[in-house]
Amino acid sequence: MSYKGSCLCKKMQYETGELSREIDHCHCTFCQKSHGAAFGSYVKIEDPATFKWISGGDDVGRYQSSSHSARWFCNACGSSIMAEIDGGKMLAVTAATLDDEIP
Repeated sequence: MSYKGSCLCKKMQYETGELSREIDHCHCTFCQKSHGAAFGSYVKIEDPATFKWISGGDDVGRYQSSSHSARWFCNACGSSIMAEIDGGKMLAVTAATLDDEIP
């Protein structure tokens, strides 16, 4: 099964394979500032190799927020798209960017 997602302006569109059955709500200060909220909600991609950009991938913003994690966002609308952990060993999409129903 695959899932599609996009940012607010639809410039960034992605597709990914199987997702975790759990939604994680991170309350760290990086997630709070990145989302402008009390927490960020993420869904882990089971196999990071299944993630691919449908459109906008060349214009994605990437911010190295710590020594082991980076955040990807849309350069046009600022939507937080994904967290990348340990150089891509783990990817977690922002739950709100999913266009398909969360598993």
